[in-house]
Amino acid sequence: MSGQHSDGTPSPIPRIVVSLGWVSFLTDVGSEMIFPLLPLFLASLGGAPAMALGWIEGTAETTSSALKIVSGRLADRSGAGSPSWSPGTACRRRSGP
Repeated sequence: MSGQHSDGTPSPIPRIVVSLGWVSFLTDVGSEMIFPLLPLFLASLGGAPAMALGWIEGTAETTSSALKIVSGRLADRSGAGSPSWSPGTACRRRSGP
């Protein structure tokens, strides 16, 4: 599929691609809106000190980076990069705010 009609004009982007793009955008916007408020919520909910919030954030970032490295290596090794994003997206949807 070359993405062009026989007369050379570009074909339109499929509707499903546009829809998935908007879903992804809105998911990211929702996550990014909540992320700065989460430490304030944790501090007000349980009176968590700043040091505890720092450890929580650091652990989350470390875990995320380590899983990206491991999943990238597994996808490269198996040669099945595209199918591996579906379970990752499902996990993100379940665990995200």
